[in-house]
This record gives sequence, structure tokens and C-alpha cells, in this order.
Amino acid sequence: MSSIVTNILSSTLGLLWNKVGHSTTEELQREGDVTDAKTREFLARELLNIKTKFDDFSSKDLLSSYTFLQQGVDVLNAALHESNLKQKALSETQDDDGETSTMSTVGSDVLLVNELQRLSHAVRKIKLNSDKEFESAKERFKDARNKATEALSIDTLGVEDKILATKLRIVSEILECLDNPEGAIPGCLSVLKKLQSLSTIQEIFHEYILNKKLESLDEKCVENVKSVMLINFVLFEYVVKFSSKNPALCWPTIELNDRSFNPILDWMLISERKCMGKDLDQHPGRFYIGGEIQPYNVAMNSHCEIVFPTSCETIKIVSRTGERKTIELPNPKELENVTDYWIEGLTIDMNNKVYVLRRTITQTGLGEAKSCSLCVFNENYSVTHECALDFLKVTEDDESCKMAVDKNNDIIICQGNDPFVYICNNMGQLKHKIETESFEGRPIFCIGGKNEIVVSRDCSQEVEIYTEEGNLKLKINVPDDHSVLSVAFHYVMCKIIVLTRDYDDSHHLCLYSESGELETTAMVRNDFGWCPAVISHPSGPFAVVTSYHFRFIY
Repeated sequence: MSSIVTNILSSTLGLLWNKVGHSTTEELQREGDVTDAKTREFLARELLNIKTKFDDFSSKDLLSSYTFLQQGVDVLNAALHESNLKQKALSETQDDDGETSTMSTVGSDVLLVNELQRLSHAVRKIKLNSDKEFESAKERFKDARNKATEALSIDTLGVEDKILATKLRIVSEILECLDNPEGAIPGCLSVLKKLQSLSTIQEIFHEYILNKKLESLDEKCVENVKSVMLINFVLFEYVVKFSSKNPALCWPTIELNDRSFNPILDWMLISERKCMGKDLDQHPGRFYIGGEIQPYNVAMNSHCEIVFPTSCETIKIVSRTGERKTIELPNPKELENVTDYWIEGLTIDMNNKVYVLRRTITQTGLGEAKSCSLCVFNENYSVTHECALDFLKVTEDDESCKMAVDKNNDIIICQGNDPFVYICNNMGQLKHKIETESFEGRPIFCIGGKNEIVVSRDCSQEVEIYTEEGNLKLKINVPDDHSVLSVAFHYVMCKIIVLTRDYDDSHHLCLYSESGELETTAMVRNDFGWCPAVISHPSGPFAVVTSYHFRFIY
């Protein structure tokens, strides 16, 4: 169980020598040993080595902060070693991971709960076996944080030392708050904002982004940019792991002459430059799916698992940890008369039930007949029932179909080149339909926080919002030269997110209030590939999905 503490040590301390956790693992793999004990030994050795490089600290506060941090790590390592020895002496029959996995999780944000439980369980064991050492380590980290804060208040401190002081401040606070990880987040974000508001930092990033000639970039400029980006990386991964707040859309930005630079959303703008090498090749919050998908037909459950069809007969579930499972759909009825069938739509409700809409072509005495049916799976992916959707008229020029489930457990369906939005119960019985103003093109829609129907069409420049009774509530016009690609409701922030593409093929995430006011527009690099989409789940998770990966999950 000490492994989660070791992972936090690895990811945070790596900041001080401009590495992240996976770099430490790779280096240890070359040595042939990646055990927790060897990792902590490696980190302590690196701390000692790096201190020799900073003997000429321009500030005594920086030197003191670093010294206190080193002492705290040494004491924490001793506490972990003592705790592990006592646990081994007790000869427990169940290992830590097994014990943790049996702990109950409540609420919908299961990933967050599990991470907090694992860390809480690990810290509780350390306290139980070596409380004095643990408390002593906390005091050292507190002293390191205070000294780093004092160093940051020195106006004459150079930019490199400001960056180092920020690293020390963040690392110390995270380690000081091992028993309350979310408590470290406000202070860490605050110091990151202050660093990124410095005119020198803004000038460095402006020069780096605008300068297309790599050979003319100053080596210190590149190193400073890398340092700031890695601070953002480690802190973002920490926030995602231990809090449901502060997602990428609201991440502290760096103000440039002509735009706001978001280090998380605009990561590729920095990392793709050759001068960075492979140091920033791991995008924060990005998870590769492994194989091509159609983002338009992807949904997400409360466990942050991505669910999507892989064929006419199967759907796949991919977790953030890379685990995969495939679920087979039952064969259509009267299979001997079926000439073709395919999955046309997929959605997930607040209870993690999966709804699959399937179109079928059968051969009759009068020729071909097209029909639609609904297959519903429970949260364990067992089929609960199937039903026909007789109210959906299948025509030759149908483009696609989109589904969602509202708070009343009604199923909302919108199909291509059809002006109506259909509302039916979960048995497929039509309750009523809403006529929209736009109907040409691929349907795009989601359910708002007050059960509104938020609807648009592919490449449209406006989004219509209807009440559940069918009354037009308001219209949202996207920025000039933008067209709509996808919409989702962010249930944590209570905002409407519209993914757009401009005439230069750059993508934008536009954040709107529930009253339709544009609050933020974040331009992201056009590495989204073909037809990206934004998706969300009523319990809070939100993601951007592309043809090969998904990212920005909160």
C-alpha cells in the first residue's frame, strides 16, 4: 500500500530535475528494479545529487527550503520502511491492494473515491506503525513550504529561481498534505497563478510560441518553458486524481500579447517543437483507446469508462487504466430474414444503463423493410429488455441518429434530416415530439442541467435550447467563422460546452452559461483528428473524444 505514496513522491520530486513519474520508472527499469523501496532510494539519491548543483543558491530561503524538503523525504522514507517491516512481521494474509479493493465506494465519482481511499489507507498504516516519524516529516515539509513562500516574495529573485521556488512550494505542500490531499490544491493553484502572471514568464512563452526558428531560441528559454509546463502537468494530474474541481477549461492561463495560453489545452503547441525532445511527449489527461472509433457514437459512464460500438454486434468498454471488455448484443429477431443491421446510436443514463439503438433491414414479400429497435443493458451489461421503435421512420436519406436519457428516464432521439426530436419511455413508447427549426445534417444534442434539450446540427452556427415541454427557450450563436461539431453539458460547472471548428481547421471549446452567455473560448490544437466530440455523464465526468484517444476527464 505504500506504493501510492511512492508514486506521489516520484511524480512531485521529479519536478525538481524536470522529469515526471514515468521517466523515473524508465530509468529504474534500466537498472532492473522498480520496487517501491528502490524507487524511494533512487529519489533520495537524486535529491542529494541535485543539491550539489544548487550550492550557489541566490537566496538562503531557497537553500533552506530545499534542505527541509530533503530532510522530510528522508524521514518519510524511514517511516515507510518501518511501517513495511511491521506489516511484514504481522504476516497479514491479505495484501494492501486486496484490502483496499473491498472497501465500499459511495457516490458517482468512483475514481476519485478509490484514489482517496487508497491514499488514506496507506497514510493510516504509516501513522499506526511510525506516527512520530510521519509527523516529523510533515513538519519538515511545512518548513520547506514556508521557506519557499518567503523566497517567492523576494522581488529581485531571478526567473529561474522563481520557477524553482514555485516547484519547492508545490512539492512541499503536496507532501505535507498526504493525509488530506485535496487540502493542498488551493495553495498549489494559487502559487501557479502567481508564477504564470509574471511578466517575465509571459514574455518567455510569447517568444517560444512565436519564434519559428528553433536555432535562435535561447537554451534557457526552452528550459524555463519546459519547467513551467511540467509544473502544470504534475499539478493537473494531481488535481484530476484527488479532486473533481478545477478542470482544464478553468486552468490557470498565461496571458500573451494576442491570446490566453492554457498549458493543458494547448499542450501540443509546446510539446511538438523539436527542441523539447521527448520530455513533454505525455499529454496530461490523455488516454489512448487503442484502435479507431467514431467519436460521434461514444458515451461515458460514472466510472469514467468510455463505451462505444465496435461492430454491428458488439460494444466495447475502455477504462482510464486501459482495461477493456467487449459486450455482445443479442441477434435481431427473425435473423433468417435480416439482410443487414448496424448500431446507429448509443447513450448511458445516470444509473449507468446502456441504451443501444439498432437499425435493421429485413427482406419481405414486398421487398426490403427498415426498422429500428432499442436494446437496454443494466450497469453490469446484461440485457434487461428489447423493444421496437415504431415511431422512427427510416428513410433513404437518413444520415445518423443521436440519443440521450433525461432526468425523467425518458429517451430523447434525434435523427438526421428530421425536424422532430422524439421523446419516448424506456419501453419505446412515444410520449410526444418536438419540432425544431433546424433539421438538415447530422444531429448534435445533449440534455441540460434543468432537463432542457440542447440541439444543433453538424456545421451549424447556432445551438437551440428547448424546454422538456418543447418550447424554444433560447438560441446560442457560436463565434463568427465557427461551426458546431458537438455539445455536452458539464454537470460539475453547470455549463454548456460547445466544440467548434473555425475556417483554419482549429478546434475551440466554448463555455456557455445556462442562460446562453459565452464565458470562455479555449482554442486547442487541431490534433483532434476526424470528427471529435465532447461527452459527459450526469455524475460529473467530462471528456473530449477523438478517433484514437480521449482526454480531459474530470
